[in-house]
Amino acid sequence: MRSRRCGNRKFVEPHTCTSTRLTEDHRKLDSKTICTCIMPMVKDMPTIKVLVLIAEIQARFQYRVSYRKAWIAKQMAMEQLYGDFDASYNELQGWIAAMREHVPGTVIELQTRSYDGPNNQLQSRKRIFHRMFWTFDQCVRAFPHCKPFVQVDGTWLYGKYTQILLLAVAQDGNRNVLPITFAIVDKENMESWEFFLTNLRRYVISNDNICIIFDRGKRLIAAIRHSGVPWRSVYCIRHIVANFQRDYKNADWKRQVVRMAYELEPHIFRQRMARLESDMEGQTNTSFRQWLGTMEPWQWAQSFDDGFRYGQMTTNLVEGINAVLLKTRHLPISSVFSATFFRLATLMPRMGQQQVNQMEAGHVFVEGIRDAMVVNRRMARSMTVEVYSRHNETF
Repeated sequence: MRSRRCGNRKFVEPHTCTSTRLTEDHRKLDSKTICTCIMPMVKDMPTIKVLVLIAEIQARFQYRVSYRKAWIAKQMAMEQLYGDFDASYNELQGWIAAMREHVPGTVIELQTRSYDGPNNQLQSRKRIFHRMFWTFDQCVRAFPHCKPFVQVDGTWLYGKYTQILLLAVAQDGNRNVLPITFAIVDKENMESWEFFLTNLRRYVISNDNICIIFDRGKRLIAAIRHSGVPWRSVYCIRHIVANFQRDYKNADWKRQVVRMAYELEPHIFRQRMARLESDMEGQTNTSFRQWLGTMEPWQWAQSFDDGFRYGQMTTNLVEGINAVLLKTRHLPISSVFSATFFRLATLMPRMGQQQVNQMEAGHVFVEGIRDAMVVNRRMARSMTVEVYSRHNETF
């Protein structure tokens, strides 16, 4: 029976209303509680999406929390795990001092700049982080035993402050990838690249005409020219064909350009060039030679590179290191710096043991690096390479 008593405003009816708020959020399920729950997930994967965390909380508590609350919880978890982004810049000084003291030969070039206060008023007494270059002694001594080329590239850091991580990567005779230098800069401009290349040349690469493979970025090209160092600059074919496809939007022509780049015989290269120009004639106002512009054949085609590239037609090596550091790139700056050290601490012993195993199997190698790298007082044992043969395409 339904009843109404208006005197005391009592209403007795079947309950038909629903509360959507209870299914969306709960006041006791605050950011601190969520932070405790998601801490293991954030530790395992700092790059985890906020929507994934929301789904996890919903599955565990049957409440769908707001995006803002989940985002705040993730930031709290990141700070507890890796420290505050602002405080990390001050902690960086401690890391630098520790590395210089306990890891002899570590090279660190840190530059600061004056702080622009409120209303763009320059406060000369305050200095803030500008850019930093670093490498380790074992990387410096490893490079002479690697193939004489480097791949360089830049990638974004995705923390609170969006800076750029610059990398230079080499490769030994057994195709092991070795990061040799790092830098964090505020912008990917000519000044930043010149800062990086100057220190790369000063501390790691002493020989002229070392092949440098990159994505044909205008700022990097300008920095190479301005540096005055006789690099042998060549370009990543993947970026070249991407630009070609953007301009012409023809998949068949794109495949022909790739075949030309990888071709080893000059006369076959010329035949492919003539065929492509014939296909493009009448369909575009710009010939392929005109599109190439200032690029020389040896800068993008393997048949004219005189072996300087050692078969490396892309920047895939440095892209691979970028992928390894993917989780690191979301962390505060001191964690990014320390992660490069500990990653190499893991890499060096594995590379050394690989060489020992190959030597025990009867392979003949040239003696390489046998100095220990210090990570808790120990690092790699050895690194060895074969002699290069262009005919056999081996190093």
